[in-house]
Amino acid sequence: MREYLTSLLGEYEQIALNQISRLEAGLSKEQFIYACKKASERLVELRISTEKLLREHLNPTLDDIAGITDEFEDELYSAAQKLSAYKTRHDPGLALKIYKALLSRAREKQDDAKILKYLYWCGITLHFTFPEAHEKILAYFEEGAAYAARYDSFKAPETRQYVY
Repeated sequence: MREYLTSLLGEYEQIALNQISRLEAGLSKEQFIYACKKASERLVELRISTEKLLREHLNPTLDDIAGITDEFEDELYSAAQKLSAYKTRHDPGLALKIYKALLSRAREKQDDAKILKYLYWCGITLHFTFPEAHEKILAYFEEGAAYAARYDSFKAPETRQYVY
């Protein structure tokens, strides 16, 4: 899956570079519009292919999140960070789905530090990308605040760090 997504990234980049070179080559307006249409068609094909890959491979993993390794959890968290990054926002909806799945896993494992971490990221992702979801945003932050109120009972420094 990683190799396939990496190849897609290269293809997206190549389409953009081709369009830039066509602009610099001084194409006529009609030629440039035609080239943009072709690039747009290819981008739609790539998006459909990517969505199919995610639907067939990533979504089943998220549905069975309890069975993943800690290493894969770290990779999913890193991917969600990139998907929801403030400046790029590639797919904050998918990022939120990953954060929610990771939060569910943290709750199953009763890992207070990760519960706090994923509550925060669910809330902050909603806040910056879906601000109309006031009630959900408040619910994540209120639950996080309830955890923060238990600060003195947390022994692990990592948990105290997330509270801070």
